[in-house]
Amino acid sequence: MRKIPFGKSASGLIALASLTLMGCHEKKPSTDLHCGNNIKITQREGQIADDIYKQAFYRNENVDLATLSSVRVEGDSLVYSGPLLYQSLVKIDALYNKNPHIQRVKINSPGGVTVLGLCLGEFIYENNLDVEVTGKVFSSAANYVFTAGNKKIIHKDSVIGFHGGEASTRVNDMDASDGASAQDNTPQTDDIFSTAKTWEAQFYQKLGIDLRLVTAGQEDKYASKDKTVIGWTYTLDAFKALGVNNFVLPDGEWSVNTRYSDKESLFVIDTHDLVSSSR
Repeated sequence: MRKIPFGKSASGLIALASLTLMGCHEKKPSTDLHCGNNIKITQREGQIADDIYKQAFYRNENVDLATLSSVRVEGDSLVYSGPLLYQSLVKIDALYNKNPHIQRVKINSPGGVTVLGLCLGEFIYENNLDVEVTGKVFSSAANYVFTAGNKKIIHKDSVIGFHGGEASTRVNDMDASDGASAQDNTPQTDDIFSTAKTWEAQFYQKLGIDLRLVTAGQEDKYASKDKTVIGWTYTLDAFKALGVNNFVLPDGEWSVNTRYSDKESLFVIDTHDLVSSSR
């Protein structure tokens, strides 16, 4: 099976995470994460991913990542809240195997390391699960988890935000005061960047989604010095034009919510913007 190489160089956060793991002499049973499509993330790679998140946002080795995300079964749904973390995805896999009646993933997440978003997206796609946005999905949670759903269930005030992806021609420069927009831009090696970029392209091709989904908002015409604007969203028609379909609106409408937080917002891209950009 294809493995997702989280890095072989000794630089930046990857090196720090790798050295931390090398110092752990106690052997524990391996818990590899099988994403789907014959792709897996090894336990060591997953631990490195979680360490990347910890270093990028907390800079504290004592942070208990288990307190940041929660996963539970609720009726026919897996309910996920918090950043995308390897240890939480392992829980999803275990809960799904014990509850074969699961039909939906309810999610409220600011995103996380790219390959974890892709892994959960592959899992959702392979098992033909619906995705319901119970609050917000941003970054890799929007890029790969939301888009993978068979049905995409969004409430009137659901937030669906993007700020870039592996197909981006430059590192996203939309800084958020709480670090949300940096979730997929933590230092990574060329190996993982190259692998993730190819994986992303193949994933979107399989779903029939235009790669512009994760790049359109980075065009020069959208450049803004307003640091409170951390990304973008789309109208339903624009989503459909990009290949994101099969929406379900329990409230009968979606307000195209641009309010990410009290101090942060998104801008909106519609079909007219997409057409003008393609000329």
